[in-house]
Amino acid sequence: MFEAGFTLVGARCNDFFAQKNGTQTGVRIASQSVLPMVSLITGVLSISGMSEGKRQDWDTALGFGSTAALASIKIYEDNFLFSSDNIENVRALTATALNTHGAAVRKTTGMTFDTSLQYLIEHQMICTPGRIRDLAQNAIATGKLKAVERTSGTTIDVKSAGVTGPEAGTPIAIESE
Repeated sequence: MFEAGFTLVGARCNDFFAQKNGTQTGVRIASQSVLPMVSLITGVLSISGMSEGKRQDWDTALGFGSTAALASIKIYEDNFLFSSDNIENVRALTATALNTHGAAVRKTTGMTFDTSLQYLIEHQMICTPGRIRDLAQNAIATGKLKAVERTSGTTIDVKSAGVTGPEAGTPIAIESE
């Protein structure tokens, strides 16, 4: 029962990260597309031959709209679990937590059906947004991590944090500002 449950949780978790990767990629493209589109529309308005007053109204509306769009995207990015550049790294951190939990559960003996089900539910909860955020924040806050500078942020070796399992030693990049 455990192995089938653990496999299903792993597949669901990978699907979660794949979906979030697609969403984050779309957000990044949208964010980078706003300014070129504003420039294009402004250029079209300037050669359209409309009256100066009407063009200024359109320019003002375009300015408000683009500012609101960029602010909304920024709010989304600030409150999301991780940046699109770090999705694979956070997935690896989550996989490590799943592997560590799975190894501990496999060592438990004398479980009832109810206890087994409780462990599977606990295992599944590791790959929820709140727990993933907790994992990432805890990995950063423990201070046991060995940081190595990289061009895209800071790389953290999870092995130096005492993490074991197949994902141990996987570099975890955390966006640095």
